[in-house]
Amino acid sequence: MNISNELSIDHDATMALKEATEEMFQEIIETYLEDTLNRLSKLQNAIRTNSLDSAVEHSHSIKGSSGNIGACKLAALSAEIERLSKDNQAENLAEYTKLAVNEFSVVETELRKILAS
Repeated sequence: MNISNELSIDHDATMALKEATEEMFQEIIETYLEDTLNRLSKLQNAIRTNSLDSAVEHSHSIKGSSGNIGACKLAALSAEIERLSKDNQAENLAEYTKLAVNEFSVVETELRKILAS
């Protein structure tokens, strides 16, 4: 999987969301950040306990919500985690999950900058 060309934040998509949602934008972003942090924790636990159905569920949710707010790289990583979980390929899941957690830190920083501007 090559994610090096993916943007951490697609600013055009995020700004389009901001324009579409207006005063709800901050609440949407705060909810996304809180929910994603929670789901990443549950995803890590699912992988630690080899609960692949749970890993599919959480990675799928992160993929969708990240795509909706323009977090392209996190969405792509989550899609790969979902695929590996569905294919019962647990050997690479911990590595991809670590990458997703690290990418979330980048996404959170970028989104907080957008909220502050």
